[in-house]
Amino acid sequence: MLRRTTLLASLAAASLLAAVAPSRVWAGAADEPAPSGVSPPEEEAVIAGSCKVSRAVCVDYQGSFASGDAEGRCRKVKGTWRAAPCAVEARVGTCRVRDTGTDNRMLTRSYKPTTEKTARAECRKQPRAVFQANEPSR
Repeated sequence: MLRRTTLLASLAAASLLAAVAPSRVWAGAADEPAPSGVSPPEEEAVIAGSCKVSRAVCVDYQGSFASGDAEGRCRKVKGTWRAAPCAVEARVGTCRVRDTGTDNRMLTRSYKPTTEKTARAECRKQPRAVFQANEPSR
């Protein structure tokens, strides 16, 4: 049952990421595109809100999404919208996708019981996605 829940959450997250990916082909899918001058560094960008897709997946919307756009995407996958960032506790990694020409990023956060290996594999399926594992807590 847990494996099925994780798979469904991964599919929902993939739908969220596909919704923002432009239709043209992207080069360098393994690396985040070079800054366009529009997008601030990730650590300075504002979290517009988050979508709790499942116990193991939460998506932070970072940047200046059009009014209601991020919340509408969350509703589309039957997630729970919050005007606050995803939790930090038990996070195994983050899959980042940045819209070219905007300051918008979608940060799909994976949580335990999902493993880093599974989260990384799911991230690689997305166009222009970059995975970053969380530092182990000490």
